[in-house]
Amino acid sequence: MKLKPLRFGLMFDQHSIDKWQHKILKHVLSLKDVQLELIICRCRSPHCPIQREVSKIINLWNPSPMTIMKEEIADIKNFSLDFILYAGGQKNVEDDMKDIAKYGIWTFKHQLEKKPFGIEFSYEKKQTKVEFIKLERNQSYRVLKNGVYPTMLHSYANHLEFITEEVAEWPSQVCRDILNHRAHYFDKNEKTIYMEKPRIGVIPTLQIYKSVAKNRVGKWFNMLFRYEYWNVGVIESPIHMLLNNKQPKIQWLIPKKDVYYADPFGYEDGNNNLKILIEEVDPRTVKGKLSEVSFRKEGGNFHSLQVEHSKFQREHHLSYPFLLHSEGKIYCIPEASEANKVTIYQLNTVTGELENPRTIIDDFPAVDSTFIHYNDTWWLFCTKASRNGAENRELHIYYSDDLLKGWKPHALNPVKIDVSSSRPAGTPFVYNKELYRPAQDCSSTYGGSVVINKITSLTQYSFKEESCTHIFPQKDSLYPDGFHTVSSMNGELMMVDGKRISYHVSHLFKKFYKVRMIWANSKKLKLGFLQKKL
Repeated sequence: MKLKPLRFGLMFDQHSIDKWQHKILKHVLSLKDVQLELIICRCRSPHCPIQREVSKIINLWNPSPMTIMKEEIADIKNFSLDFILYAGGQKNVEDDMKDIAKYGIWTFKHQLEKKPFGIEFSYEKKQTKVEFIKLERNQSYRVLKNGVYPTMLHSYANHLEFITEEVAEWPSQVCRDILNHRAHYFDKNEKTIYMEKPRIGVIPTLQIYKSVAKNRVGKWFNMLFRYEYWNVGVIESPIHMLLNNKQPKIQWLIPKKDVYYADPFGYEDGNNNLKILIEEVDPRTVKGKLSEVSFRKEGGNFHSLQVEHSKFQREHHLSYPFLLHSEGKIYCIPEASEANKVTIYQLNTVTGELENPRTIIDDFPAVDSTFIHYNDTWWLFCTKASRNGAENRELHIYYSDDLLKGWKPHALNPVKIDVSSSRPAGTPFVYNKELYRPAQDCSSTYGGSVVINKITSLTQYSFKEESCTHIFPQKDSLYPDGFHTVSSMNGELMMVDGKRISYHVSHLFKKFYKVRMIWANSKKLKLGFLQKKL
């Protein structure tokens, strides 16, 4: 059965189209089953150039679509539009107009005027929340797409460009959801939100320049003289105790000097000894590898026995050795986004070696792949490696009936965009028949803290979760500046990691060496890739 094309209109208050609005239109018009039918101009000018500009975008000039100078509702209804894309935020749209298209009027929610398509952000906050909405009657709205992004405090212009680039595809994604019968957010039972009164004016220019200058200096200072150290610790409690929002007692392992340990996941070997797989990073090589820590409990405290270095390494960076149990076997899925695939290994509990590699997802740079078997289905949560930092904010889901094959992407990928609660942070768990997922809060800094999300809907076509507990690093501990992994072991113990930030002039030389090694490693990877192609 052939789908009926979506017919839409454009509504403007201004005389021109911004650069990023061009991108929005190009994305929407690139869909073969979506067509532009009408331009509605509200600028009250008899010579509005909007129609000519739109015609240039679609490489077409003819008198249709027509321009309407007033909100002639009856005339607009005659076009039988499916939706109207509005470039003016939520202001000055009469209730009578909000029902003239089948799926309503779409726009971006804002609180500051004179922003392109009404994007809102405060230059004093470290997060930027953006919502793409459908306008409803009585000053309310319905969220169609949303995201929380980090604010580029060192550059106002770069941040605005970054945000508008990130959200430019949202209208076309909503169109695809409608065409694929997956636009659940239009259901009558979906909640609507009351619209706050917009603030008038823009951020004062001097305030922007002051904030930018201050943050730019801070950025360079951190780049040159700041260094991060990570270590792993053990908590003698089941993972669901984190829901109590109490600070647990962490027993930190003793690390090797100038080497940091992170991303701990524990298991019992064939002799009932306690082991932890960790990411080990030496600043002299930069590239992460997997090592193993043996530990035991004596006198009420945990003690590390030894660290087996370089237990598992590859040409590319390795980290986050997620462990899971299935049919009496233990599997490990290390994070190897540079390899552009997800590979699962069987863990030999006698030798500690990773064996029988199988690629379960190809051509996708998954970051921190995290698994759980829930409702007779295997689910994989991850983010996507990207130069623009999407690995900290875009949550992707895959699913399969078989752990070792048949993995498919979720219909709504990325299912969530939120720098404060997307990136996986350890073992998902079920408590009181509710599914919980630890996630990183990277809004202030990478690996700043952990949020426990409760998943309220998880199917092949839907996903919803809400944050219920926030776990911050312990300020009186040895590692007070970060916390980004919490994993469960046998339902009785937890493994965590922590970050300590150090500022010193000597770190400048480490940074130079680190950049040199990153460049050398990337060059080796490129040469290896070319050799495989040849």
